[in-house]
Amino acid sequence: MPVKDNIRYEITPREVNEGRKWITVILENKGNVDINGTSVELHSRDSSAIKVRSRGEFVPKIAPSEEIQIPFQIDSKRTTELFIVLDGIQEARPLHWLSSFMAVSVGEPLAEITSFFVLTEPYARVETELETEATLKAHTKVENLTIRFWVEVPEGDLFNLGDEHVPVMDEGDVERVRATYVTAVEGLHRFYVYLYEDDRLLYNETDRILVGREEMI
Repeated sequence: MPVKDNIRYEITPREVNEGRKWITVILENKGNVDINGTSVELHSRDSSAIKVRSRGEFVPKIAPSEEIQIPFQIDSKRTTELFIVLDGIQEARPLHWLSSFMAVSVGEPLAEITSFFVLTEPYARVETELETEATLKAHTKVENLTIRFWVEVPEGDLFNLGDEHVPVMDEGDVERVRATYVTAVEGLHRFYVYLYEDDRLLYNETDRILVGREEMI
């Protein structure tokens, strides 16, 4: 499960059928202080694809190492991305937190990403090139696929690593596509890959890697 700003988060399940369904938001406080007076909401990037019917829930306190699970009802028609919004108080200061986007697949995908990982040495170093590889598999004939790569650096900024286009895949076809990124800062880097048919999101996956500095000899 990913962690952002000392909050571990997840949405489950990530694959649902069409119709009215329930999914669960999982949050864990990985910090050392309480999060108080917390409002938790779930939002959709495309409400015509997945509409979140449930309103947010109020949680009086999330203590360090405490995990909470909140159910949300959705109307699902096709694959899109959801994200979590948390508003609360931490150390007497307002806390406004947003998760990364997470794709929820609806129905059987036309094509999917069967694997995604960062190709590197066991310990990645600053100013070295990281190469990511995604493996795609088509479950039927599909055309006009786009694979889009992103990286989220420790400061929270997102950078587009480029797009790869696949004109056509027949049922059972497998394609491997790659993108590269040269690290600039230490810390946890999150890599994302999105698979689109034209402008329709079909699938996404994430991987992460910790980048450090070369030890002085």
